[in-house]
Amino acid sequence: GGLVQDADHGAWARECLGAYQKTPGPPMLPGFTDIINGVPTENFTVQEGWDFISGYGGGLSNWDLISMPSGLCMDSLACSFKNCKWDAEIGNALATFDPRADALQALKDQGVTLNLPDQIAFPKSVKDVVDVVEHAKANGMPVSIKTSSHSYAGSSTLAGSVQINMRDFPKYSQVPFLNSIVTGELPAVTPCNETWLSANGYEMTAACKLASARGKPAAMRVGGGETWDGPYRAVDNANYFLKAAINQTVEVMGGGAGTVSAAGGWLQGSGLSLGYERVYGYGVDNVLELEMVLPSGQHVKFGPSEWEDAEGFLYPRTTKVQGFCNSNVTEDEMQWKWDECEEVPFEDLWYAVRGGGGGTYGVVTAVTFQVHPKRDIQVLSGDFSGLNTICRYTEYPASEKHISETKGCKELQDAFTDFWIDVLFNPSGVGISEETSNNCGNADFAFNIGGWPSYGGSLWCANGGAQEVAGAWTTYWQNYTGPVPDGVEEYWDAWLKALTISEVRSYGSALIAGDAMRDSIFPEGHVADNPSAWISMPDSGWSALVPVDFFLQKNDDVHDMVMGRISGFHLAGGNVGTAQDQMTPLSQPYRISGAQTFFTSEDSNFVPLIQEFYPKPNSPNTMVGGTEYNHISSDEFGPLKDDHSTLCPALYSHAERTEKCVSVQEAVWGTETLARLESIKEAVDPEGLFQCQKCVGFKE
Repeated sequence: GGLVQDADHGAWARECLGAYQKTPGPPMLPGFTDIINGVPTENFTVQEGWDFISGYGGGLSNWDLISMPSGLCMDSLACSFKNCKWDAEIGNALATFDPRADALQALKDQGVTLNLPDQIAFPKSVKDVVDVVEHAKANGMPVSIKTSSHSYAGSSTLAGSVQINMRDFPKYSQVPFLNSIVTGELPAVTPCNETWLSANGYEMTAACKLASARGKPAAMRVGGGETWDGPYRAVDNANYFLKAAINQTVEVMGGGAGTVSAAGGWLQGSGLSLGYERVYGYGVDNVLELEMVLPSGQHVKFGPSEWEDAEGFLYPRTTKVQGFCNSNVTEDEMQWKWDECEEVPFEDLWYAVRGGGGGTYGVVTAVTFQVHPKRDIQVLSGDFSGLNTICRYTEYPASEKHISETKGCKELQDAFTDFWIDVLFNPSGVGISEETSNNCGNADFAFNIGGWPSYGGSLWCANGGAQEVAGAWTTYWQNYTGPVPDGVEEYWDAWLKALTISEVRSYGSALIAGDAMRDSIFPEGHVADNPSAWISMPDSGWSALVPVDFFLQKNDDVHDMVMGRISGFHLAGGNVGTAQDQMTPLSQPYRISGAQTFFTSEDSNFVPLIQEFYPKPNSPNTMVGGTEYNHISSDEFGPLKDDHSTLCPALYSHAERTEKCVSVQEAVWGTETLARLESIKEAVDPEGLFQCQKCVGFKE
């Protein structure tokens, strides 16, 4: 009944496994293990398998799993098991297991190994977090951290650990703006306007000073247990008061799903957004200040205190980081006392925590983000049904032969791809401005015609950019001189006008409003999660950063790549190389990336083609990065140790991958940066207290 309790694994079976078993569809099919690894079988092609898996769990939202009393549910069911791997043995065991009637030992007797914590705590204050850390140290137990379990690699659960579940931690963004003003507290969304702050009895905070230096009108403090649903709604709610206070409304750069942690793994893994990174940089580039409980038990806050303008960069270069230690850790935050402390390597923490992976350097209890002047948001959608009737693009890959053999179908598809490549990475090529290009993006974009209905068929734009792109579309196709399919005349006028525009208030409000118009699995008034709960992510493959210059080839390699993806493209490019303070561990491939996408282990032919556009490693045995961290598969490794141009085979066991393949950590951060991160981990956590799968310093 105290703060730290024994984890109830039986409750996991009843609540978590039970929730998945209540979802339509069987938990195991012939060939299922091969499907999730991207290996075609006699039952399914890869795409058919993924269509099934994506639909399975359609009635189960991660919102449901987060709220289960035990706190043990994982967004991906497979991550409840060893190495976050699903196999036939697990599937067969679960097929006959009734969590309401059978003892959990029945699963264990069939060889199923759970990866669940031994103990769990739900802290409601920083003092609680400190007490849990001290408890773990006193009992010689590792610490794992969970907010929403959205980690595809299961980094938020660990067998034998004390889990700090941040579900009940204060949600600072949810304190209403007016409540803060009348109680004398600083609003979560703080106007960084010296006149307004002074008039209301506040001083200019360190975070606001940095925000002002970056030309940003406000800052927002978010609690360590918050998901992006809260900050999105908080900004929209605060705008009513900000308009009156400083004649300015704002928006925040955040994650694509309402259940993605705002201060945990999303942020600390880099922070991919909705394409907003094309304007504002990655999530890590939007941080102004961090608050943490370290493995030592110290409660600290830190951020840049000095900076200088940097030619060619949108944000000043950080030259000094200052931090403070709380000498009075109480539940009442008004009683906290911040003192200078020199024993903590704040500069190293500022570097490591913003992109060096979550769950390993300590517990982030709060993060302060810069927020931006609000743009007018538009959704650009497309209806290509006419051409689909001729070329059957939406049936790909089953229609691959039809597309290649039908006159004009492949050429039309390639021209479609080339148009969007220019829109995003070479805007002058289609007569639009760079500003318009950067203001358009998406977290799951399709460069192929058939993908638009599958992925929602949209591009999120701002400040009139959608109209400019739609005009460029019409002009592009009016000037098109390539071959076209027979019978296209019937649909050509509709093709020229295929793009439509809708105005929305904000990303968060658009998703909430859309779900409010229909019966939905998501809680009313909250931002949806995407993807919803899964049985398993693929346990191998490559979460790849594809450089802008690779796209700009617009050759067969590029066209084949965009047609063969089982997922969309998380768009980057734009300002991702320049919107930074030059003090993050993100690899250079992040900074030259045009998009993130996922390759199965069968796609090794693309690896050397893409690597050709990365910076060259110092030696054949080292890596420069190139793997994107937030979306790595559940047991992903880097390429083969003796051949960096070949992906780690899907059919390798975990032990074989460990022996023969580069670690995913080295594939993400590169050899040199990983060594620095491991050194920082050793300095702040010499006993290896904080442990998480696929994290820096993880000990299997």
